[in-house]
Amino acid sequence: MKTELNVANSRVLNRLAGRSKNNNEIVPGFNK
Repeated sequence: MKTELNVANSRVLNRLAGRSKNNNEIVPGFNK
């Protein structure tokens, strides 16, 4: 179950990264 959540989160983060490079303001924890 954890792997499925990780995949879903990665997809969302990838979409955010593709839309804008200001992910540091949106999700600073994931960029580290």
